[in-house]
Amino acid sequence: MLAFIGNLYGHATATPSLELHDFNYAIGLFGLGLVATVVASICGYLNFLAAQRQLSDSFALLKARSTTGMAAPNYAGKSTRNGAFVFGIASLALFVSGVISVICILSSY
Repeated sequence: MLAFIGNLYGHATATPSLELHDFNYAIGLFGLGLVATVVASICGYLNFLAAQRQLSDSFALLKARSTTGMAAPNYAGKSTRNGAFVFGIASLALFVSGVISVICILSSY
């Protein structure tokens, strides 16, 4: 996005028709998409850690399990997996809405 704006100003005439403040909304959407991507990757990492912890606990306590074979629910794994999914979808939606806002800005000029 910033390279595109720099290219517009690099090839523009003395008075460019597009200003930097025209892209504030699109840059904000892309920035929020980057933040959502970072949060999704942190949630994915925490989900991996929870899965590894549950796997190591199940191997350590294999002989001590009850005869029913039911394990304790993994709430940390479910919440981090859901968080990674939600923030991943949010980052994609923010990226698409940023692209749509740039298209609307360019089509108006």
